Amino acid sequence: MSEDALFPPYVSRPEEEQVRAQVVRVREEGTSRVVLLYGQGGVGKTYLVREMARAAAGDPTSAWLEPIDVDDSEYWLLSTLEREVARRLDPDNRYFERYREYLARLPDYAHPRIGPEAVVSHLGRIKRVFVDCYTQFVEATGKTVVLAFDTVEALRGTYLLVTLTQWMKALPGTLFILSGRPMPDDDRDPIRNEFAGPHKTLPVEVINLHAFEYDGALRYVNNSGIASSLNDDEPKKLVHLTGGHPLWLAAAISYLANRDMPEEADPSLADIENLLPYGEEPGQQGKNLQETFKRRLVTPYRELDFWHEAVTRLAVLRQAVNAHVWQQLMSDRRPPRGVPSLEEAWKELQRIPWIRPRANGRYVTLHDAMAEELAKRIIPVQDQDQRQRHELWDRAIAIYAEMIADIGPRLEEEQRALDHRLRLIDERVQTEGEERPSPAAEIDFIQGAVRLDADKRELDQFQAARLFYQLLSDFEAGCQLFLSLFETADRRGDFFLQELLALEMHRFLPGGVQRYTLGDVVGRAIAEFRVWLPSQRPGLYRDIGVIMAAYLILVEQPEIAIELLDDLPMRGAEGTQPYRVEILRGNAFMRVPGRVRDAERHFRTALSEANLLTSEDGPKLIAQAYKELGFYFRNEGMWKSADEAYRNARDAISSALSVRDSDEDREELASIHTNWAYVKGLSGDYRDGSNLVESAIEVRHRLKRHYDEGISWSVYGEVYRYERRFEKAWEAYSTAEQIFHGERSWTWLGVIYQEQAICLFQAMKDGLNLHRDPLQRGKQLISLSLDICRDQAIRNYPSALNRAGRIFGHEDTGAGLAYLDDGIDWARRLSDGWFWFANLVEYVELCYRAWAMTPERSDYLDAIASREPAIREAMTEYEFSDLRGRWYLVRGHLDVHRWEETGDERHLRSALGEYRTGFALIAQAYVGSSGASALREEFRTFAELFSRLPQNVRTEWQNELRRAWHDLPDGSTMLLARLETLH
Repeated sequence: MSEDALFPPYVSRPEEEQVRAQVVRVREEGTSRVVLLYGQGGVGKTYLVREMARAAAGDPTSAWLEPIDVDDSEYWLLSTLEREVARRLDPDNRYFERYREYLARLPDYAHPRIGPEAVVSHLGRIKRVFVDCYTQFVEATGKTVVLAFDTVEALRGTYLLVTLTQWMKALPGTLFILSGRPMPDDDRDPIRNEFAGPHKTLPVEVINLHAFEYDGALRYVNNSGIASSLNDDEPKKLVHLTGGHPLWLAAAISYLANRDMPEEADPSLADIENLLPYGEEPGQQGKNLQETFKRRLVTPYRELDFWHEAVTRLAVLRQAVNAHVWQQLMSDRRPPRGVPSLEEAWKELQRIPWIRPRANGRYVTLHDAMAEELAKRIIPVQDQDQRQRHELWDRAIAIYAEMIADIGPRLEEEQRALDHRLRLIDERVQTEGEERPSPAAEIDFIQGAVRLDADKRELDQFQAARLFYQLLSDFEAGCQLFLSLFETADRRGDFFLQELLALEMHRFLPGGVQRYTLGDVVGRAIAEFRVWLPSQRPGLYRDIGVIMAAYLILVEQPEIAIELLDDLPMRGAEGTQPYRVEILRGNAFMRVPGRVRDAERHFRTALSEANLLTSEDGPKLIAQAYKELGFYFRNEGMWKSADEAYRNARDAISSALSVRDSDEDREELASIHTNWAYVKGLSGDYRDGSNLVESAIEVRHRLKRHYDEGISWSVYGEVYRYERRFEKAWEAYSTAEQIFHGERSWTWLGVIYQEQAICLFQAMKDGLNLHRDPLQRGKQLISLSLDICRDQAIRNYPSALNRAGRIFGHEDTGAGLAYLDDGIDWARRLSDGWFWFANLVEYVELCYRAWAMTPERSDYLDAIASREPAIREAMTEYEFSDLRGRWYLVRGHLDVHRWEETGDERHLRSALGEYRTGFALIAQAYVGSSGASALREEFRTFAELFSRLPQNVRTEWQNELRRAWHDLPDGSTMLLARLETLH
């Protein structure tokens, strides 16, 4: 009997109605929702979502799409996912035509060509067009879209989780079904938490899938190929013995197809029902009976025939394998009778119920429940000395190493070929005087770039798989391979590979993510590793822990990084390890809301550790510790302390340069000068700032550190912009842009584009147009920056949202507030103190300006009031005198309006106090364009309100403000001069 005839068709589940109820809610309420369909391995999650999509094919009210496996690297490029969704929703191209037109075009030819990576990023920048087309589809058809993602546990701990959930939040009228295994602690589930954030939440319904209900389990047996051979009681006995678990029902059917009814089913139905009451926890005797029955079902795997061996090997491997890897692993076995080749055997393998094919049909995995049972009952008997499993892992290492050695050079050659084709396209465009290449040339090149990107990502998966098996096979060699691969990926700027390597390593570390259960073969090996590493190789553990903590901080998981660092065995740590751990602790705490100020203690401890070092690297490490302190003080708004920290950093590294001529030390000095120049520019010391950053640029250019030189040019532009020398700032940004194009750094291009955008906007407000349409160009640049930063430079996303709020808010209050609202949320999430506070203050300032022009809009006043608690919280956590001052000014303005409305002079006394304090705080420092340099504009608003006061009040205020500001340590002269303009 064939596998297809042996196992029954799909059996419906009551959870389907729960899912459909959520579809109805989306349709009725018009807002997207999320279903988390959680369940342990083998309960039928994948089968359910695939069958529901198939069954809904003819539903005119909804559009159910075939589920997508999120651990399929093909979809890790978000534009690939978008194209697939567009293809399935709109095969006739009625609604997504504009999106497909964008896909078929190369990036704007206003910039130098940089290669296929530009195309990949270009595809990522057209998400807005996709959302527009998607919205048009939903509105025009009235259909509710149902989009399912399977194997979502693979997202936990990845950057892709944030990217994907933000993408989902932008799509209207959709039910998203995320299917996967739950976490033991539901409250710490990062998937659920991403949807439950303080802004742009999506309602989440958790549906837990368990075993079949009794009637469903009985239908499964009665519709199977063995039903006719069973008497009336035997199907019911099987249901109780398996507990209705879909995978165990399938295993029982497979067993009985070739064997007699096992003796565990000999007792009467009544006795079995009594021992194993359905849906209830059985007693010990019932548990023993059920365990014996399960052991019986897997006894065929003691046999060494082809199929049982194939499944057992997958239980040892545990990771997804493609056809090539599987055939290589089975190449020592002849295919079974009736199967002519291993290629045909691969097709047969995918029909086995406990083999889970991926949606793309290219990869398979063994269901967890079966892997656990084989590891529990079969593999220990067959492989008591663990020799066979290590042989299999070693074979996997060799297979992946061979694939990497074969594919890597080929992809490098394809990269060179694509670069050459793009140069030819450029030359043709330039020589023939056309604005763009032909559509055919563009489409062909884009398709090649996308294929290359997908192939690169799959190659990275092979690297991660090789690491996985190396860690299992040889703990020491696996750790060294991780350090080597991670260093290479870091040197190449290959963040995607770093993420895959870090995820695999994190699963092995003590306290790390447990993807595999401790009951399977891999889980047991990981448990052994977790004992071996801290007890046998604590120094290696620290080296790995430092790398992993730095990665976790980078991907905005500072709490997990702190836990990892706290677990490291620091007794006996030597050399720079204690120093590096304290630096990382400081950086992690800077990203934890409410714990930011704890960072200073760790940076100072690191400084103490550096002072104890007697190696020649001591001065450099001292300099780096001071540099970290400088950044901490910048983040807190403590500008004078930051200035002192950078001065100390400069002096420390200079002492090293006085005794050795080291390019590495010179680069460190250039880094210090660049950071210090930024603080100097913020605080108004433009001459010092310019000289510092010019020195850094010259050193980095001489050392051919072009990437770092680009960073210095970016800071140079910022210093010029703070000085309001906008033309010079634009030149510096343009130089940085050219460098980062050459370095293929979209992370930094996202920063440069937002700096250019705000430069155009501020110059325009000062009456200087650096572009024929500066506002429109500024909107284009900031939109470009938003897309890049959201996906590739998330730390810079709050600043991009801030600048978008200012630029778009100039003409459209609603758009400006929406961007600032997003900026508040993201800055808080990323613990960006400055932009959290700044976005809050600029949000209330924009609300005030809008309300002042439309007093009937009380919702603007309500919005200001709603932000006051967060502003008070920010004021307790950060200094930022300029932002404090601007908040006091808004409160003063509102007090004047309340006086006008009520005639209550208490509001005037309150307003005077707010203005006295607010302007004094603003005048303390320049703080870029936010502090003292903004006094002219702030006084303009104040003067308009001041003119509406009675003469005696104006005289009283001027006298009071003159007295209060006369002896200020900073800003007195500026404030008194501005005060005289109020006549």
